[in-house]
Amino acid sequence: MALNFGDYIANPYGKGTGIVPSNVIRSNIENETATMYPAPIRFKAYKAPHQHLVLHCKLPSRTKNDVFYDIVMDFDLAPGFETRRAITKYDCTVFSNSPSFYYTYAKVFREKGALCPWLQKKYERQIMKKSPEKRNPSNIIGYERTLYTGMWVTMQQTRGRSARDLYDNAPEMTYKELAKLVQSQDEIETAYEKAPYTAREQARRNDIEQRKLLRQNLGPKRPLKPKTTAPTSSTVQRTSTTQKTKKTSLFSKIRHTTKTKKI
Repeated sequence: MALNFGDYIANPYGKGTGIVPSNVIRSNIENETATMYPAPIRFKAYKAPHQHLVLHCKLPSRTKNDVFYDIVMDFDLAPGFETRRAITKYDCTVFSNSPSFYYTYAKVFREKGALCPWLQKKYERQIMKKSPEKRNPSNIIGYERTLYTGMWVTMQQTRGRSARDLYDNAPEMTYKELAKLVQSQDEIETAYEKAPYTAREQARRNDIEQRKLLRQNLGPKRPLKPKTTAPTSSTVQRTSTTQKTKKTSLFSKIRHTTKTKKI
């Protein structure tokens, strides 16, 4: 079962579920696309075999410079090829090489027929072997930021155009040629590791570090030592009495010993 483009945009968790309200998701995406990305979000359309339309979105990382995730949507236009339907009316298979997608959803999407089969090898083998027990224990299709953002942006940028119009004006490419345009999991992770932080992210990290150093420099307040006070008259009196008692006891012992010897 492929993924219906319009249904996923309307509610990524499926009809009848409200884990996260759709209006909240869309509001967050709109705010993020306007302020959080260091580069424009762009997409290209391609004419694939058997009346398939492939949309390839390049989504920049929000935290690293010059790192772009590949978001791919593959539409089978054959069922409505002669109509003027928008892409929101079609089913599609999808792909994202963002870690948040392939560690959480890739295996589930494949099992439900919603993952682009011609891009499956872009992931390491263990992604398709190991179930996401911690990240997605219920094995559901749900909201994933990079995928949703890529789909949302392409929908906004194709408003007023039909899927057939996009197909007719797109360059023709084979799936093998298209796959070469998409980075593998290893390529993405290597690029992310080497890339410098964006100015926004670096400033955020610097602020966190400064706050941490400030807390360390201030440190917890040490408790004050209790002040020593001069002995009171009662204390002196008790001490003298105690000393006197000890002396009296000692003298008694001496007298007792002396008398015993005399006897």
